[in-house]
Amino acid sequence: MESEQTNVDKQALQDFFMGINNLNQIEKKTSKFNAFETLGIVHTEIRHSNVLGWLMSPNEQHGIGGAFVEKIIQEIARNHNIEQYGHDPLQMLLWDYHDLVVRREWRNIDLIAISEANKLMLVIENKVWSKSPNIS
Repeated sequence: MESEQTNVDKQALQDFFMGINNLNQIEKKTSKFNAFETLGIVHTEIRHSNVLGWLMSPNEQHGIGGAFVEKIIQEIARNHNIEQYGHDPLQMLLWDYHDLVVRREWRNIDLIAISEANKLMLVIENKVWSKSPNIS
């Protein structure tokens, strides 16, 4: 059983990782630019999935490694109580996603990302005008 101080320390470390990283710099630079508008594909879900899949793949030539997937994990941890599903947010924020494999339109799933090393599977049903993610 963890002590109260251990829990406080763990939460402080998790909050630290949630608030830092170069991920916030990426967000600042990209929040005003919408590539989908520029390309005229705002309403085209399959194109969104293709771009998201490319960004999520750490070994692609975009040069950001696992930063995009780390940002997704950060947002999930920040906005949802993932501990209720048996996930430790701090542990997930510290994982290395080097082995992440992303598939698009696989078995009617828009995007599926699998990390064998982390025993992680992210499944994304991409809806262009959806307002809120559903975590389960």
